[in-house]
Amino acid sequence: MINTLDPRYVIPTRSYMTDKAVPRIYDKVKDDVKSALSFAPRVALTCDGWISRATEAFVTITCHYVDEEWELMSHVLQTRAMHESHTGSNIAELLKAALEEWDLVSKDPAIVTDNAANMSAGMLHFRCFAHTLNLASQRALKLPAVARLLGRVRRISTFFKRSTTASHVLRQKQKLLELPEHKLITDVVTRWNSAHDMLERFLEQQPAVSAALLSNELRKTEKEVCTLCESDITSAEEIVDAMKPMKIATLVMSKESSPTLSVVAPLHAQLIQDFQESRADSEIVKEIKAAICQDLSKRYMDQQKETMYVCSALDPRFKALPFLPDDEREEIYLRITAEARRIQELFQEEAKVIPGEEDNHVEDKDDIPASPPPKKKKDLCCLADLLGSTYSAGPAVRHRTTQAQAEEEMSRQTMHSQDEESSFSESQTQGTFHNHFTDSVQPLIELIDSLRLIGIDKDIDLPSIAVVGDQSSGKSSVLEALSGVALPRGSGIVTRCPLELKLRKVKKGQWSGTISYHGHKETFYDPLMVDNLVRKVNAKVKEMIEKYNEMHRGRELLTFSNFSEFERVIQDHVAALQEPAMQTLKDVREIVQNKFREICNLCFVQYPSLKCNVSKKIDEIQLKQEAKVEKRIEEFIHMEQLVFTQDKVLQKKLDESDIHQMTGLERYENLREDDMVLNSKGCALLDTRNLVPEKLALYYEIIYQRLTDYVPMLLILFMLKDAAKTLRHQMLEMRNGADVVELLKEDSDQWRRRADLKQRLERLTKAQELINNRH
Repeated sequence: MINTLDPRYVIPTRSYMTDKAVPRIYDKVKDDVKSALSFAPRVALTCDGWISRATEAFVTITCHYVDEEWELMSHVLQTRAMHESHTGSNIAELLKAALEEWDLVSKDPAIVTDNAANMSAGMLHFRCFAHTLNLASQRALKLPAVARLLGRVRRISTFFKRSTTASHVLRQKQKLLELPEHKLITDVVTRWNSAHDMLERFLEQQPAVSAALLSNELRKTEKEVCTLCESDITSAEEIVDAMKPMKIATLVMSKESSPTLSVVAPLHAQLIQDFQESRADSEIVKEIKAAICQDLSKRYMDQQKETMYVCSALDPRFKALPFLPDDEREEIYLRITAEARRIQELFQEEAKVIPGEEDNHVEDKDDIPASPPPKKKKDLCCLADLLGSTYSAGPAVRHRTTQAQAEEEMSRQTMHSQDEESSFSESQTQGTFHNHFTDSVQPLIELIDSLRLIGIDKDIDLPSIAVVGDQSSGKSSVLEALSGVALPRGSGIVTRCPLELKLRKVKKGQWSGTISYHGHKETFYDPLMVDNLVRKVNAKVKEMIEKYNEMHRGRELLTFSNFSEFERVIQDHVAALQEPAMQTLKDVREIVQNKFREICNLCFVQYPSLKCNVSKKIDEIQLKQEAKVEKRIEEFIHMEQLVFTQDKVLQKKLDESDIHQMTGLERYENLREDDMVLNSKGCALLDTRNLVPEKLALYYEIIYQRLTDYVPMLLILFMLKDAAKTLRHQMLEMRNGADVVELLKEDSDQWRRRADLKQRLERLTKAQELINNRH
């Protein structure tokens, strides 16, 4: 094909691709990555050992750093085969070789690995918290009761995964029960969250799984696989709920978009607190909590925890360190102060200018070519951003000591965290916004979610926000979550009436709010009045709706004023149609079944086995369809409300009836005193409630005629289409089955006639050959 398109083109050989093309691309990408890493002041490495399906051992090393745009970047440096023993010394040698190859020795890299003993012996490093969560969770999953339940669910999931018949039956049950058509999940030994996913998916599909296992197709073939009892289902639900915090924590720590070291300490403390036993816990939940608590409590007990506390204190989200006692918190603050003083003194030493050198620099500044500033200048700028107005590269630094600057910055840090705590308690009653972090909304909302995820419910300063949307779009919930003002909810309370809710930030002045409806507008100045005012307005709107219904309900029905009586009588009439409808359904089923049998007899008359199997499937499909349609009819008959229509047919019937042919005098003479009503002006009007039975009879006559004419045809069409689709699917499965040869065997008489014809054809062919040879 390529030669036809362009005969001059020569396809590269395999040796060219492996020896020249791919190495050339690798060298180019490697140079680009090296160039990017050269500008990074610090890097972090992640190291993971794994085994391929071919049982070959590999070690993958990934590098992470923050670029000049303050974005976290990641590069996979290498994946090397590890033929040697996976000892700590061999892994350390591999890491040292990688650092030298990529020129990262001077970057003072931090290394994150899993918690294997050989990795711990390789170097002094921080343990991966996600792997720590995995180990703690695995310990809980190895409990006898949990492991036994996981084994049963795993056996069921594996059965449906390897059996095509079981998968097909499960899909049928999912459609019948209107469940999501999801496949069952089988867990992986090395990933605990896969066991959580397996249980969660099993509970989602448990009704369909039980129905499939109890079906005739599977009960005969797989007798060893059985459904779980009620206590097992309850235990599975409790396990899923108990392990949910570990699942969320694992997902948070597995993200690569942001550094996570500062999150480890607060998350570790919060998990230990969440997994404390309570009286309401069942025995299996208590065992799970005890196992996880015991495993997590022994982690991060060495000198690494102090470094993690420092990282959390430097993170604006956790700088208050609420999970630490007061003495440990003060000790961490003192350590940060001392470290800040040391770093600033170091930069001051590097920034000193030799006397007389400054003048030369000024005189020759025009001769200096444009070039990127030294990296230490960027470090100075970063430090200035960190310390704010307390840091300056000018002479003002000499007026205060380094110790004083560090203490002042640490004091400002702690004071800010205390202000946040006090403002949080006030915001629950005031619900006002503050004046910080006004650049964008989305990062702050994500920050709120991260704090609440680990149990820290803090108020965050937000900019002006307007929530605009249609009804039922969630405006009230958004404003409640952001502002702290609780909008009223409950029975009879309509919170979706406003089409637009706005919240505006005011830097100065008194807080105010406005509520309006139907041209009315009311302004108030106390946030606590929101609840009462909304309830008051909702009550007025509800009263208006009830008044409208009382005046106009039923007036849209032609010539009917008493809607409740109309609705009751029509429902009684429709309920009387249930038995005829069921009989019609049986007649329709027989029509459809006979039609399919005729087609089956016509097409498969020479194949008795196939004809017998198809006939059985037709009967099964029709029985299932009858049950499905019968259920639909019952739902229609027993529905609480019916939709009534008025059209020209009813109008024509009313015009032709005796009701409209009566003269005005006859109508008046036939009325009783109770039938006379007065309008707003005191004039007597005609109330036709005594004519309701006659009108209902006309309306019912039309409905009955339409049901008699249309419903059977619709049922036949529905059952034909659905039965044809189902039968086609099952026929295709029969064709792919193992007994297809047996099904396609012909009738014995037909087979003998075919054999006789074949023999006669052979004799005639030989005779023809002899005749041709003689001539």
